[in-house]
Amino acid sequence: MLDIGDTVMGDIRSWVFQTTWILLDILEQEQHHQDENLNVGLS
Repeated sequence: MLDIGDTVMGDIRSWVFQTTWILLDILEQEQHHQDENLNVGLS
């Protein structure tokens, strides 16, 4: 018999983990764009 609570917690954990990675990826890309913009502005 599966414990529903454990299953839900596992789903939430994996969802949070995936969402965190996606957000970090987006932040890194944004940071990269800002750096490029700075370089263009300086040159």
